Parts: sequence; C-alpha cells; structure tokens
Amino acid sequence: MTCNDARSFDDTRLYENPASVMSAYKKGALHTVEYKPSGSDNFFTVFAKKGNKVILMDEAIMRGLDVGCINGLWYNTNLMDMNQYKAVNSKTWASKAFVMNEAPVEVAA
Repeated sequence: MTCNDARSFDDTRLYENPASVMSAYKKGALHTVEYKPSGSDNFFTVFAKKGNKVILMDEAIMRGLDVGCINGLWYNTNLMDMNQYKAVNSKTWASKAFVMNEAPVEVAA
C-alpha cells in the first residue's frame, strides 16, 4: 500500500496497520483514502466519507479500529454505535469495534 500523503517510511506501518490511517489526521479532515496496489496503474477507494456518514470502508481498516479511535475522532459519524460495541463485546476504549472481543475468562475460586 502506498499513501501519497505520507512519507515513504510510513508505507510499511500503514500497510501493517491500516486502521492507523484513521487516526493519522485531524478530526473531520479525512474524507477519502485510496490504495494503489504494487504494479498497478489504478487506485481503489478503501475509505470514503460524505458529511458525517462513512459510506465505504475496507474490511482491513474496520478490523483494526478500536472504540477509542472512533469515540475520540469519529464520534459524530455513523461509526459510533453503542449497539455495535455491545454486539462484539467491547468493554473499553482499547476494545475492537468491529471484531469479536473475547469475554474475560472467569477463574474458579
């Protein structure tokens, strides 16, 4: 993945953690993210926002988003959804927002 708005040394970090793209910009500044696969001449949209609605987001970005990123930077969008957090067992800001979080293992006394 290449981020045209990033420095070249950021490419590896962004590729390994696509959700970091979401927290790299000021609140409300990010509207579209495009991805250009190596060897391709074409860009593909992997994130798009229109107004306060996220209308498209790549699955890799979604899997990496935690509740803290959404609550801190995306709280005025359709990403913040308490029902969604509950559905995936999110308990803290460090919990993932779109993948199942493991329930704490209870230790028998």
